Amino acid sequence: RPDPSVCECGDRGDNVEAYDALLANGLTPVESNAEDIPYWRSVAQETNSRIWSEKAVDKDLYQKMNRLLEAYRASNAAPTDSEATDAGVAAAL
Repeated sequence: RPDPSVCECGDRGDNVEAYDALLANGLTPVESNAEDIPYWRSVAQETNSRIWSEKAVDKDLYQKMNRLLEAYRASNAAPTDSEATDAGVAAAL
């Protein structure tokens, strides 16, 4: 279950419901270490970029969204190594 204190998803109920639905459908959570998080973020970024470049209606909107996300992440403290590990891959994505 996502921990809102360490997960970028915050405490939104729909995130918890979505996570519970994934578990109910057979997803097995795995622990990751803090060293893996940059890799998984880059995989997500590359995948999102590819999808948007192939399917997006407004590529400028996607680029603006990424700039805002980067600014947000830069202005907020990153989780500690142990928090990142506890949050698992879901927090990285």
